[in-house]
Amino acid sequence: MTTDSTTAVEADPRDRVHAVRHRYAHRGDRASVQDWAYTVYLAVILGAVYVAPVVYLVRTTEALVSLPTAEAATPAACLVAAAVVGGAQLTGRFWGPLVLKPFLLHVFMSTDLSPTDYLGTIARRRLAYAGTGTLLLLCTATFLATDLYDRPGSALLPQGLAVAAGIAAVAPAAWLWGQVRTVRENALLASAVAGAATVVALLGRSTLLGGGGPWLLTVLLAVAAALLGRSALRSLRTVDLTR
Repeated sequence: MTTDSTTAVEADPRDRVHAVRHRYAHRGDRASVQDWAYTVYLAVILGAVYVAPVVYLVRTTEALVSLPTAEAATPAACLVAAAVVGGAQLTGRFWGPLVLKPFLLHVFMSTDLSPTDYLGTIARRRLAYAGTGTLLLLCTATFLATDLYDRPGSALLPQGLAVAAGIAAVAPAAWLWGQVRTVRENALLASAVAGAATVVALLGRSTLLGGGGPWLLTVLLAVAAALLGRSALRSLRTVDLTR
């Protein structure tokens, strides 16, 4: 590798952001091996004492929510989607994906990097983590509270998984939107989500869609995730993290 190529790599904004985060993560007061071992120990104890018995009791009793058909599942899915999006927006107002440690924020703001360079890298990583966590949480909640997984051969199962993936895609975008957009814009988005969820729920309960309500909801969620995510990421250049 030549000197010019080395300089080019070092000057890349993404590499510079990664270098700062790496140095900060490996500072002297980071968690030790004993700290991580104790955390794992607590997680194992919690799983054995609380999680496992709860899962056993839930799965050996009648499902809390029965989803026999797509017509019955669509309103429930719309309610969950609207609640998750609204909750993500509200969370973003108080603790969004761009909340940084004061030292890291000071370091980044003291460089010649634009907010889009360092915030974009951080936001995309955290949104990916949030999307994965949301998907796992939704699948777990569906497994515990409904009878969707009790019928593996049902056509409703892939529809339910698609809806879960759609919600997991739009939730991180709504989380970022809640932080970078104004209260008025968040209120407008919440109203639009509530209205769209109501319309899809009513259509899904009818025979007009022929059992395709979950697919319609999935398409709308995918479109919303793309539009919200793109718009929110464009707002990174104007966000004020010092407020």
